[in-house]
Amino acid sequence: MKPCGKEKKQRLEASALRLFLEQGVNETSVNDIVKDAKLAKGTFYVYFKDKGELIHKMLTKMNLTLIETLISQAKDDVNVGIDSWPCAFVRHFIQYFKEKPHLLKLLHHSMLLDDRASLILPILEQKVTDFDPFIQSFQRSDETKEAAGIRFLLTMEICAAVCFNALFYHQPDSLENITEIFYAMMHGSFASDQGGIS
Repeated sequence: MKPCGKEKKQRLEASALRLFLEQGVNETSVNDIVKDAKLAKGTFYVYFKDKGELIHKMLTKMNLTLIETLISQAKDDVNVGIDSWPCAFVRHFIQYFKEKPHLLKLLHHSMLLDDRASLILPILEQKVTDFDPFIQSFQRSDETKEAAGIRFLLTMEICAAVCFNALFYHQPDSLENITEIFYAMMHGSFASDQGGIS
């Protein structure tokens, strides 16, 4: 039985992800992807304009899924009194990439800051469950919701950069050695004038 359109697209995305992780994004061609997916080259262009569009769509989807997962895990921690929502998010973010460094390598330069924040935040608000109350937990009394959202995106960028450098270059030290120090620094940046789950 021939694969349907949805299955073909999923096969292309799965092959692309596997190859990107194995040999790198720049080293993977459209030909490599269609060969791995066992599909005709023309099929690729039914779903994607070029490799750049495939990468953008895949990484956006991965980032949205990641944010959704981490916000949910952090909310669970808040509900049992472990930590504040922003701090729990950072802790889960660090732990996630300790366990999945290969995904950090792929996502490192695309932590949703490839586009302007004014375009990203509405997508997060529409697609991510609990995003609005989560941002309210970030928001300080002297800032707008949009400013809190931008601060959240910057927090993700900082966390991604620190985790990436520590995991792959051991700079300024291994992630294992700097986790508690880094977490304490991030905790301190959220400590004052902070809301909670409404």
